[in-house]
Amino acid sequence: MRPASILFALAIVLAAAPSPAGIVRPAPLAVEDGSGLRVPFDRFLAEGPAVVHLWATWCAPCLAELPELKGFLDRNPALAERVLVVSVDTAPMARVTGFLVDRLGLEGMGSLRVVAGNAGMTFGVTAYPSTVFIDGTGAVAARHAGPLDWSDEAVRLRIERHLSGVSAPQ
Repeated sequence: MRPASILFALAIVLAAAPSPAGIVRPAPLAVEDGSGLRVPFDRFLAEGPAVVHLWATWCAPCLAELPELKGFLDRNPALAERVLVVSVDTAPMARVTGFLVDRLGLEGMGSLRVVAGNAGMTFGVTAYPSTVFIDGTGAVAARHAGPLDWSDEAVRLRIERHLSGVSAPQ
C-alpha cells in the first residue's frame, strides 16, 4: 500500500473515532419557553456552567422523577437558576405545560421544550431522563443517564460544586 493511501485511510479512521466526553460540544438547538418565545439554546449556556435535565411526557421514569426535581428546585432557588429543565417532546408547549400541571400537579414547574435540533445527539444521551453537566465553556463535562435522587445531599453538593466551577462532576 502506498504511503498516501495509508495516510488517507488513517485520516478517515481518526475522523470517525468518538471524541472524549469533555470535548463534545452541544450542537445548535432551539427551545421555547412557556410563553412560546423561541431562542437558541446556547444563549442559556453563555451564562456559565449549567445542569441540563432532559425529560419527556412519554417517559415513565421521568414522570416519577419530576416531582422530586421540582422539590429540589424549590429548596435550592440559587441553584435552580442554572438547572435547565428541557422537554424533548414533539407535542406543543401548551400540552407539555398542561401535562406538568394537570397530570403531575407541578404548578410553577418551568420547562423549556426543544423545537429545533436533537437533544439526544447534541448532548450524547440515549435515554431519558438524563442530566447533563455543561462547563463554563459550553462543553459537556459529565452525563447521568436515568433518574437522579434529587433529595440526596450528595446530588445537591455535586450540582453546587459544578455550578460554582470548583470541580468537575464525577
